[in-house]
Amino acid sequence: METKHTPGPWKIGLNPGPMVYTPDGTSQIADARGVAVTKDESKANARLIAAAPELLEACRNLSQYVAKGIADGAFKDCALPKGAEKRLNQALAAIAKAT
Repeated sequence: METKHTPGPWKIGLNPGPMVYTPDGTSQIADARGVAVTKDESKANARLIAAAPELLEACRNLSQYVAKGIADGAFKDCALPKGAEKRLNQALAAIAKAT
């Protein structure tokens, strides 16, 4: 699947406040300074935003691995945890929302 967002990894800058930048630091991705949040919440928001590309890639990789294992019967000799397919569908829905 083609990535349409700015490639990561994204970086955090704290001056003038929590901001998220491109890997080379030349362009702003997001301004995490919120008027209704504390400084600590703004920093946490910046960390979450900056981790987005890696989180998306990890979700894609894990979802593909689990879906392929289910489809291929790779897990037939071991019981999948209850609700595993539901959680896989939740991950796929989150990936679709992000992309």
